[in-house]
Amino acid sequence: LELLGNWRINVILTEDGVTGSGSGYNQANYYSGGAQGPMGGYESLPNPVPASMMVYDHVARAILGGFAGQSGSVPTPLEPGNTFIREFTWNVPANVNVENLNIISTITMPNGRVSNANRFTFQEAIANGLASSNQEPVALQSLDIYPNPASDQTTVNLHFTEPNEVMLEVADMMGRVVFRREFGVLSGEHWLQLPTYLLDNGIYVLRVHTGEGFASRRLTVQH
Repeated sequence: LELLGNWRINVILTEDGVTGSGSGYNQANYYSGGAQGPMGGYESLPNPVPASMMVYDHVARAILGGFAGQSGSVPTPLEPGNTFIREFTWNVPANVNVENLNIISTITMPNGRVSNANRFTFQEAIANGLASSNQEPVALQSLDIYPNPASDQTTVNLHFTEPNEVMLEVADMMGRVVFRREFGVLSGEHWLQLPTYLLDNGIYVLRVHTGEGFASRRLTVQH
């Protein structure tokens, strides 16, 4: 069964445990005084509830694909067994607590309905290799690609300070994984050969996955 139409990927960032001292953190409370009936104790609180009493969860910090999701982010036609990657970048503001950050991924059908969604904490996403914290894996001391642009072959130079499970992955600009290879446990410096003659001309994202997360570099192929 092929998936046709404009399916869209989105990534939403939310933060829990948000507090503040300004009036903008006050909570309007229409249940104050009890005239509207019980509401989990809010009927006994003033209107507005002062910021000093409020802690907010699920605070949306960013919607990276836009309200309806990123148009064209899912390649079509999409057939069972296809794998693709879509990367989003967000600079975490200084006032956001990364420890309380959640990453929510969604896929939206052409009719605008969300077909599926998932949630990870930021730390879980990094541990699963699904996110990067702007810091490459600690054990990966260096990562270089040469030549770049590449023609028939390029060399991926890695230098690890301690042993790590290593997997090399290349995705095109539509996020489709076009090359993947596991290298087992590597330590020290290594030169891995990537057969770029297998790839069409274009720009790709090369990602090196380790037990700590992943690092990525842009790769250009020109035959």
